[in-house]
Amino acid sequence: MTAALVGVTATVVLADDTDVAALGKRLRKAKSGKERGQAADALKALGEEAGDAVPALVAALADDEPVRDSSEGGFRIEGDPDTVARHAMMALEEVGAPAIDPLIDALGERNANVRSHASEALESLAMRAEGLPDEEAVAWRGRFARAARPLVKILVKDGKRPAPKKSKPAKKPTGAGVIEFGDAGGGPTPADRAVKILGIIGARAVAPVTDVLKHRDRDVRRRAAQVLSLVGAEAEPALDPLLDALGDHEGKKLRQRPVDEGELDTFANFFAGASKTVGGFAAVALSNIGEPAVESLIQRLRDEDAAVRENALRALNGIGKPASAAIPAVEALLEDPDERVRIGASVTLRTLER
Repeated sequence: MTAALVGVTATVVLADDTDVAALGKRLRKAKSGKERGQAADALKALGEEAGDAVPALVAALADDEPVRDSSEGGFRIEGDPDTVARHAMMALEEVGAPAIDPLIDALGERNANVRSHASEALESLAMRAEGLPDEEAVAWRGRFARAARPLVKILVKDGKRPAPKKSKPAKKPTGAGVIEFGDAGGGPTPADRAVKILGIIGARAVAPVTDVLKHRDRDVRRRAAQVLSLVGAEAEPALDPLLDALGDHEGKKLRQRPVDEGELDTFANFFAGASKTVGGFAAVALSNIGEPAVESLIQRLRDEDAAVRENALRALNGIGKPASAAIPAVEALLEDPDERVRIGASVTLRTLER
């Protein structure tokens, strides 16, 4: 028999491990994490042929048993995701289309680790659309349409990054072969991944995402606006809520920080200041909607809130030449009492007059 190395660590998978039912049973019943991890790796090697084992693989997303311990030699990182769950997640990614609906259902699990692994696998699968021809990409994204509302629930439930905490594996290895893992909370959260997947889903995600654009939690609102900024022109049904979000920023400190006149030379430098706020993402979304947003944005240039005026300028600048009807209103802001608005008006005017 030939041995192949697959997975996160050098786990041995026997080449004749092709009995899907037997592998699924081993994944559920084997006593050691190592054996269950090997079963997951064998299913990963089978790819879509392992479709019948999807229920067992999804159930294994809750299995945090380490696949390798220090007795095998080498090093293992404390808290690092070399667990049965991690191997099962990678197997589900290789199974592909048959895993999508069960993974969507797993987004509703109470176990946060299951939600995290399910969202990571779905992100990997959703991103396959980016390399496909247009018609195939549309069809592939359509497979994820049912995920829109569960993913929005993830935005709300997991939208605020929790404080890092030490992981507590079922069996904690000790000795020289263990390296302490640093910040357990430093990687992407399920909410981060939900943003990407919803952006890929596109038009079918707009309605449920717009529903939380006025959520009481600013982090949730920011992620909702970020999703709409990724959707592109298909976000037009959210036009009015996005306009209302232009004044949603992180507080007075952002508005009061000094502006370097040299930033006039680089549009990206000036507009990066608020790009990660709710209003900043709303401006990007509106610029991607394009010409249908221009008239409403011109009206927002007269808003009494300076943050709204600045973000409206950002959106108009992003639209470019099709927003040339805004030139007179932008010129009027060259005398605005707010420094950031004045500089933004100068940058935007140069863009619109090209």
